[in-house]
Amino acid sequence: MSKFRVLCLDGGGIKGAFTAAVLADLERMLESPIVSYFDLVVGTSTGGIIALALGLGVRSEDIRKFYEEHGPTIFPSTGVHRRLGRILKHIFRPKHSSEVLRQTLTTVLGARKLGESVTRLAIPCFDCNAGRIQMFKTAHHDRFVHDFRVAAVDVALATSAAPTYFSAFNTAEGQSFLDGGVWANCPVMVGLLEAMYVLNIPPEDVHILSLGTTDDPFDVSRVKRIGGLLSWGTTAVTLIMRAQADAAISQARLVIGERLLRLDAIVRPGRFTLDDSSRISELVGLGKFTAKDRFEVVAERFFGNVAAPFIPCHTLSAAVQVPEVLKNYKFMGH
Repeated sequence: MSKFRVLCLDGGGIKGAFTAAVLADLERMLESPIVSYFDLVVGTSTGGIIALALGLGVRSEDIRKFYEEHGPTIFPSTGVHRRLGRILKHIFRPKHSSEVLRQTLTTVLGARKLGESVTRLAIPCFDCNAGRIQMFKTAHHDRFVHDFRVAAVDVALATSAAPTYFSAFNTAEGQSFLDGGVWANCPVMVGLLEAMYVLNIPPEDVHILSLGTTDDPFDVSRVKRIGGLLSWGTTAVTLIMRAQADAAISQARLVIGERLLRLDAIVRPGRFTLDDSSRISELVGLGKFTAKDRFEVVAERFFGNVAAPFIPCHTLSAAVQVPEVLKNYKFMGH
């Protein structure tokens, strides 16, 4: 069988500007839509936003521009006095506005549905009602009869509702979702298992391109080792996501070895944070450099030929009767 290529995109807030820049420059050098070379795209949080945009045919260059133009609106920088006020408010409420995030996401995703994607998508999040992990998926399996009808903006809001940064995403039906980064910030194992156990691809045929959102040496300082809410703050979120990413990459490599290619950039500790929009241009520059530096190896392993067309099991133009037994199916997409 030919290669089954999976593109996996990490979470990381505004650091998704790095990911978008990598993809934009790879696409520029490739002179062809990068999404057409992958059989499955998996993205968490900011990576989920990028995955949705790619699936809906948005050029990587336009995704990069989205981060540059709207990043400061989603994650506003403030002066010293206003920053102190925001810190005090942050003790009792989310740091940033989910409504602003919705408005900006609508500029790139519009009113389109998940089922309009040109490729298979899997977008992790967390179902607060059920207290379990959740994934929104295109209709790439016969039993996936619901998610493809969900608005892409709603999927994006669900996967990017990072605790302490944004409020949980609540649907009109009363469901509540949190950021997929709480369990799959680096979704390489999600992509691998989706390929192997949902799409029945032999592990020896699975090839994964995994994109990070920069990597800085992480040290749990002595004060944080002592513990306490004030000493940890949002660092706890970063630590959890970092640990999960390390575990996922190690586990995936145990299964497929060198068929997993990881692209990332090592940066100074604390250089970038999830919501510091003042360094977007620096993130973009790093992304461009990474794309240029790794293009040849990426092209050799992933850009040999375009992927076979994605033919969904269910389409938006056809009414799908949801079997009663599947109406509450929420564990691995539905």
